[in-house]
Amino acid sequence: MWENRELLDGLRAIGADIQPSEPGVASVRIALPPVEADLHETELHRVLRVFAERVGDAIGLRFEH
Repeated sequence: MWENRELLDGLRAIGADIQPSEPGVASVRIALPPVEADLHETELHRVLRVFAERVGDAIGLRFEH
């Protein structure tokens, strides 16, 4: 949602491309590193982990670290 400026600004800070999708909705694209890259302890890893946990909580899923 476009109203979530804090999240969108944080995603932009790590290189996300944010474009309009539908009225009030943002489309977010994040380029992921190659599979062989070590993601642990990078800003991208932390953002993706928090996002997955929040989405999982919202829909009743649990993710293991």
